[in-house]
Amino acid sequence: MRPVKAVQFRYVASDELASLFEDFRLMCNDAIRIALKERPRSRFALIEMAYPRLKEYGLHTHYILSACEVAYSVYRNKGRKSDPYIERAFLKL
Repeated sequence: MRPVKAVQFRYVASDELASLFEDFRLMCNDAIRIALKERPRSRFALIEMAYPRLKEYGLHTHYILSACEVAYSVYRNKGRKSDPYIERAFLKL
């Protein structure tokens, strides 16, 4: 039996949740830009660098930490010449 890391499903969100998904996407992209500029050595270093900027979104700290985790994984796995960018709104809990 293979372990499943994530489950994807279609969901039509309310306006309030859609706004949260979009804010999370923007937070991830801001954290990616900070990572590209500052070149952190660890996820925790990125959190320290990005936290003041991401706190301006007014969301709970858990979302900030999750956005930094997503951004760091995208930053570390970038294999293309262009800067990585998250296009689709989503939320990682």
